[in-house]
Amino acid sequence: MGIGASVALVADIPLSLAVGWRAGAAHLIAVGSAWMYNLLLKYTWASWTPYVLSFGLVPVIVADPIATPVTTPAAETVATAALFVENVMGRPLRTLPWSSVT
Repeated sequence: MGIGASVALVADIPLSLAVGWRAGAAHLIAVGSAWMYNLLLKYTWASWTPYVLSFGLVPVIVADPIATPVTTPAAETVATAALFVENVMGRPLRTLPWSSVT
């Protein structure tokens, strides 16, 4: 991990919690899922899970500081999964990292 990434990770904790504990916790979960994607899940069958988790938390992160009670809408979570599948499946096979097609 580089110096910039380390500084960003350390600064992210107090900055996330500064907007409120619920939104901050949701943001930290989203950041954690992004790190899991980059470090472990990028080239696996489960690579879609951080996207679904993080984008499903967006309404909580955005609306909670406004003091509006929000639950994560299932429609947004399903739409996020569908967009990720379209993004991956829409590419030609030769551009996928696990493809042996040339």
